[in-house]
Amino acid sequence: MRETNIDTGSNDVAGVIGATTAVAGAILGLVTTLKSFGTLPNIPCKTLGGKVFWNTLAEKNGLKVQKNMITGHCRVLDSSNRRLAWGFSEEALLSELQKLSSRRG
Repeated sequence: MRETNIDTGSNDVAGVIGATTAVAGAILGLVTTLKSFGTLPNIPCKTLGGKVFWNTLAEKNGLKVQKNMITGHCRVLDSSNRRLAWGFSEEALLSELQKLSSRRG
């Protein structure tokens, strides 16, 4: 049977902190890049309606824009809680809400 030794010395802790910081920096860079795209490609899909982890930012003509409390990304849902659009730019999704609601009349 193979034995595994785990060294929990301060060098390992510093390495973990350094790696975590690097990953967090990469994620922040990715989110910043995704915000520049406005809305992202979407496949309309049913959601649970955002009762947990979502704040509703705006509603119009049966549509709503919600923002995720954890990731910060936004989405537009219809009255059946189907996702019509999503992305990381709150401004872009509010604009998308205006476009979609004007089509609904």
